[in-house]
Amino acid sequence: MKIKARVDCNDEEYVTDEIDISPITKEQINNYCTGEYLDIFQNKHRVPDVWRYIVEVNNADIEVIPVDKTIQLSGFYDRPAADAKGTRVILLILESPHKSEYKHDKKLFMLKPKAPAQGYTGRNIESYMSDVLKKISDLTDGSYNLIISNPIPYLCSLGIFTDKLNTKVRDNVWRAVWNITDKKGEYVIRNDFINRCKIYQPEYVINCCTAELKKNVTECLLANGFTNNLYAAHHPSAWKYQTREELSILKVE
Repeated sequence: MKIKARVDCNDEEYVTDEIDISPITKEQINNYCTGEYLDIFQNKHRVPDVWRYIVEVNNADIEVIPVDKTIQLSGFYDRPAADAKGTRVILLILESPHKSEYKHDKKLFMLKPKAPAQGYTGRNIESYMSDVLKKISDLTDGSYNLIISNPIPYLCSLGIFTDKLNTKVRDNVWRAVWNITDKKGEYVIRNDFINRCKIYQPEYVINCCTAELKKNVTECLLANGFTNNLYAAHHPSAWKYQTREELSILKVE
C-alpha cells in the first residue's frame, strides 16, 4: 500500500509525498494514523542524539569508557548529546532508529523513544568501537566524547509493523522524510540534522549509515562544510561479521 506521513520538525508539521510501505497493510497501521496520514513521526517519537562514551587516545592505545547515565530508558550509559557540547567530539552517524530504539505499548498503540543504537547495534558499537577508531591513521592523541546521531530521528523502518527489518520499507520511508521541503523549498530534515552537527562541532565524523542511504548523508555533510576528518564505515550491525582486522573505515576525500 501507499500512504503519506505527517512529520514534526522544529515545531512545524510537514507531509511527505506518497510512500510505498508494502507489504504493510492499512489494517496494521490504522491505529497509528490520524485521518489519511501515518502519524508516528511526532516530536514525542523523536529519538534524541546521545553522548555515550569517552574515548581516550594514547598512541596506538584507544580506550572507550562509558559516561555516567542520565537517560534511564536506554540500555546503555547515555547522556544527552548537548552535555558534550564544547568538548572534542567524535560523531558517529547511523540513519534512523529501528524498533529496538522504542518502548512499544501494543495495547495503547504508544511509542516511547529510548536512545539510538540499542540492541545488537549498540552491543557491536560497545564491542568494536576501539577497533574501528584504530583504523583512523590521523586520529590525534587526547580525550574525545563520542556522540551517536541519527540524521532522521524517527522510526523509518516501521519496524513495529514488520516481523523483521524490511530494508525496502525503511529506505522508502527514509528517503520520503529526508526529501521533505518547506514553502521556501528548503530541506527541513536535512537542515535539522546539519544544525545538530554544527552544535557538536565534531573533530571527526564517521558516517555509518546503511549502504543504500550512506551517499545521501555524505553529500549532505560535504555540502555543508563537514569536509575535514570525514570517514565512512559499515553500519555497526555488520561489524560482528568481520574479524577485527577486517573492520574498515575510509576517509572521504
